[in-house]
Amino acid sequence: MLDSSPCTRLFTIGGPHIRAEIEKRLSERVTRSLSPGKDDIIKSPRVRLDEGITPNAMDESSKADILEKILEIM
Repeated sequence: MLDSSPCTRLFTIGGPHIRAEIEKRLSERVTRSLSPGKDDIIKSPRVRLDEGITPNAMDESSKADILEKILEIM
């Protein structure tokens, strides 16, 4: 299918296992990897902590600990 559409661009989001699978299946195509910055990684969890169902359920110290742990595992 991609052979008949050479200008097609495919954007995916996922970990290294996803990239490996894409490269295996599309080996003749050019792939490019983009890595998010620290701010991008914690943006969604920060919003969820600040604007969730119970935004005042945790103090700022607890929220900071959670965000720090997220960055540690990334």
